Amino acid sequence: MYNYQRIKDTLSFSSRVCVLLVWLVSHIHGQAMAQSNPGGIPNLGNTCYLNAAMQVIAKLYPETFKNSNTDLAKAGRVIVKKIKSDQGSVTRQEAQTFFNALRRTGWPKDGGSSNSQQDAEEFFSYLLGHFNTPKRILLWQLFEYIPTGQNSKIQRRVKETSADGLAGYRILPMIAGLSRADTNRGKSLQSYVDTFLAEETVDYRGAIPGTAKKSYQIQNPPHLFAIQAKRFIQDSTNRTVFRKASERIARPSSFTLKAQYQHDPKGATLRDARYQLQAFVVHEGSSMHSGHYIAYVKLKGKWKKYDDSTVSNLTVAEAEMAAQKAYLYFFRRSS
Repeated sequence: MYNYQRIKDTLSFSSRVCVLLVWLVSHIHGQAMAQSNPGGIPNLGNTCYLNAAMQVIAKLYPETFKNSNTDLAKAGRVIVKKIKSDQGSVTRQEAQTFFNALRRTGWPKDGGSSNSQQDAEEFFSYLLGHFNTPKRILLWQLFEYIPTGQNSKIQRRVKETSADGLAGYRILPMIAGLSRADTNRGKSLQSYVDTFLAEETVDYRGAIPGTAKKSYQIQNPPHLFAIQAKRFIQDSTNRTVFRKASERIARPSSFTLKAQYQHDPKGATLRDARYQLQAFVVHEGSSMHSGHYIAYVKLKGKWKKYDDSTVSNLTVAEAEMAAQKAYLYFFRRSS
């Protein structure tokens, strides 16, 4: 005669042991996965814009927090030390300490709530501007005025408003005119750069009407060059609404800043400057007020994708495809 109660108890005990073993294996595996995926930053609630920007800052602008002893600089150094070379993952407490210090400096500028979505470009420019690093990209505007009905020409250099007499940008909005269509046949990044800097003729409606030829030059091209693709287009019927332009940008891995688009105040001989893509930030979503930001950085010759706490490796082809729809581009000068 079988002792059914003993069999039942034995099976129940075995089941509990199995459940415990499954949980233990899963827990250990989860910890191992977290430890083998260094370089991530936890999302505190709509802080993907901050995480994406910090990945770029840690890898390309690590000196940002170096010469300051404020709470924000101290918290920033902790994060940079961990993720500069993906040696560790940022804890939630470390991320919160940095964000709290950031809030005390007046971020976000619009006075929004701490958990509201913000623009990655605005945050990047705000943070680097707060620590006054790196040097700005200096932009000359060349302006030639031709009065109507007169043969004489009045040529002058127009210095745009800034502390040093030049327009200064940490991220230059060079890619404009994107459409809302998602197409695989977009213009190349090189063509957008050339179009932005090239001469154009505009109507001039001053005291004496006429036309003007306007163009731009970059003064002393920097080692690191950041470019913004203006993907948020103001709606023609409602100026408070910005719609997303999802058009692809062809061949985004490099561009050449031609000598004719450069300016040296000392009159030195200029040469073409070649730039290679080192990082970019993609915005996923249809609105500037929502969506998700992801950073992509070339670290030790290999591309990596940083999606908050998740870090993964990419092939060159995968990175090239993702870069075609980037919002922010970061280049390093190679010649």
